[in-house]
Amino acid sequence: MRLDLPTRVLLEGETETITIRVTNADTVECDITLSLVAPAFTLQPADNQQLVQLTPTTSTELQWSLRPTATGTSTLAVTTGNTSEQRGVSVLSGSGFSPPQRATANYVSILLGALVAVESLLWWGALQTRNARSAETARSARATEAPSL
Repeated sequence: MRLDLPTRVLLEGETETITIRVTNADTVECDITLSLVAPAFTLQPADNQQLVQLTPTTSTELQWSLRPTATGTSTLAVTTGNTSEQRGVSVLSGSGFSPPQRATANYVSILLGALVAVESLLWWGALQTRNARSAETARSARATEAPSL
């Protein structure tokens, strides 16, 4: 059995087709049941099991179309008899963020908000200092202009 999954990173809502090739290397006809376990995906055909009848020394290919139902990392598993293959697939949202990256964006926003708040406080402090100096300069200028008796 050979599992072909062209894309291992999908966008949410995007459909991907996987191809599974099975070969009967024996000299007698055999029936093979293939099972696809993909809990975070909608399958087409909807049945996750397909029965294949192979004549001696022949191969065939089966295809399933997958559409993700959630973002994150998922595992696809294809089994037949005592053989199993697994593939990891990452599903990203339409914005290109996976769930952990959304949290990172939140943390960056919090940091930027804190920096803006600190900058605003520094600016306000500098403005208050400038106003105090202006008032002091105006008072001293009036004191020097006052006539002496």
